[in-house]
Amino acid sequence: MQKYQQEIVSPPKNIELKTPINPSHQFIIGKRSSRKAIEELINQAEEFLFISSYIIEDRSITELICQKAAILPQGVWILTDLNNEVVDAIDTQVEDIPSSREAYQPSDAKKAQCLKLLLAAGARIRGGAFHLKTYISETAAYLGSCNLTGGSLDFNLESGFICQGTTTHQNLWQYFIRCWEHKTKYDIVPLPSGFIQRTLNNSSPDSKFSSQTLLTPKQYREDLSWELSKGSEKVAIYSRNFSPDTEILSLLATRSTSVYADGFINNPNHRITAYLKSGVHAKVTLIGDRVAYLGGVNFQFSRRGFSLIDLMYKTCDRDEIMQIQRQLSVSSF
Repeated sequence: MQKYQQEIVSPPKNIELKTPINPSHQFIIGKRSSRKAIEELINQAEEFLFISSYIIEDRSITELICQKAAILPQGVWILTDLNNEVVDAIDTQVEDIPSSREAYQPSDAKKAQCLKLLLAAGARIRGGAFHLKTYISETAAYLGSCNLTGGSLDFNLESGFICQGTTTHQNLWQYFIRCWEHKTKYDIVPLPSGFIQRTLNNSSPDSKFSSQTLLTPKQYREDLSWELSKGSEKVAIYSRNFSPDTEILSLLATRSTSVYADGFINNPNHRITAYLKSGVHAKVTLIGDRVAYLGGVNFQFSRRGFSLIDLMYKTCDRDEIMQIQRQLSVSSF
């Protein structure tokens, strides 16, 4: 990996986000419901696109982003988490996926193909510890659990929302810029003969990000502890994995708690009802009708989890909580 003096390359900061007559949050929870909403958001972009996805391997979404990269005046900016195997594969001729693999099985080859297409289209790409799933234009922004993979877009139970012209829309735009300038570790630069991966020197001071509704993994855990200590409402948790720390586990055990997860479930307390459900990738926590959290952070609080760059949206708005509850109740999983 080559180290270099960082170029001044920053996402657009002086664009006015479009404000509709009725700024809104539209929740998208369920299976096979995310692709259409995300494609529509990408299609409607006229100035820029910010993309943050832990994994990018869906070919049709990638081709759509490439088309926008060719025409958007402020370009396409991408944050992702590249492992060494993917980086090594970007510069190889990978044309065919072995037929023995399922159509939506995650693979480094698929990721490499998509990243090659994005580099060729002129998208700017940086990497780091990004677990964040957000897709932002001047018209709208998505935050949620949905990666740009076939599994997320078409099969898993995912949760997210589209915000248009709200404070959250503005905050997501600002957070992305902050991540680009201060949280990236390297960028991928195309060359005539391939590419180079360059270490970034993010030496400028990091401005503090503050939001009433967007929480980092550590802030989410702290806020959750505070909210759980305030009441005794029922709790419903949807997560890929479930592994709370001792304090959160004891708080959950004081009330009726139901957990729905597809993956590791650490549940040493018999008072918590845990269900192993295939395809659950949503990240939602509901505390009665009072508080809801939704975003990309798994219910798995650890030092490694706190080191990941991610966000949860917190709402105490009764109408929004009702929307989330209603969509979860009709989701088949």
